[in-house]
Amino acid sequence: LHVIDCRYPYEYDGGHISIAKNFFTRPQVYQEYFRSPIKLNDPSKRIVFVFHCEFSSERAPSLLRYMRSEDRNIHAHNYPALHYPELYLLEGGYKALFEHSTEFCTPNFYRTMLDEQFQEQCRQFRSFSKQSEKFTCLKEDVSDVIETIQTNSRRTRTTLRSSLSLCFTSTSLENQIDFS
Repeated sequence: LHVIDCRYPYEYDGGHISIAKNFFTRPQVYQEYFRSPIKLNDPSKRIVFVFHCEFSSERAPSLLRYMRSEDRNIHAHNYPALHYPELYLLEGGYKALFEHSTEFCTPNFYRTMLDEQFQEQCRQFRSFSKQSEKFTCLKEDVSDVIETIQTNSRRTRTTLRSSLSLCFTSTSLENQIDFS
C-alpha cells in the first residue's frame, strides 16, 4: 500500500497519514515510481496506491491521472499492461480522514492549504506545481526538476467510496488489506 499525499510540504508537515509519502508534482512521482518501477517478488500480491490532497478534488486527482497516463504511455506497445493498475482516490481527502479519526495522523493536526501563516509558501508551491504540470519525462530531465523542488522548499480516476472504513480501520496500516 502506497499512500501519496499530494498536499504542499507545509500542509504535510502540519499533519499527515503516518505512512504517506509527500509528492505534489509530476517529476516527483515520475522519479519515485517510473525511473525504477516497483517489482513484487510474490505475483499473488498487488501494489495499491491511494492518492489524496486536502479534499481530493484537484491536486490528488491530477497526479493520479498523470500517473495513469504515464503508465499507459510506457506500456503503449503492450496494452493493457501497466506497472500500477490499482490507483485510488481517498474520498474527502485528508480533511475527511482527520474528521473521522486522528489515530493514523502524525502529528495529530490538520493544517489547511490556506493557513494564514503559510500564504507565501502556498503561493510559491502553487506556482511551482502549475509549472510542473507541463512536465513529461520525454521533455525534461527529472533530476533538475527534483533539485529545484528541494531548493525552493523552505523547510483512470477511481474513487474509493468506502476508503475511510476500508483503509483506515486497522491499527496497522501496512497490513490492513488482504487482497488474496
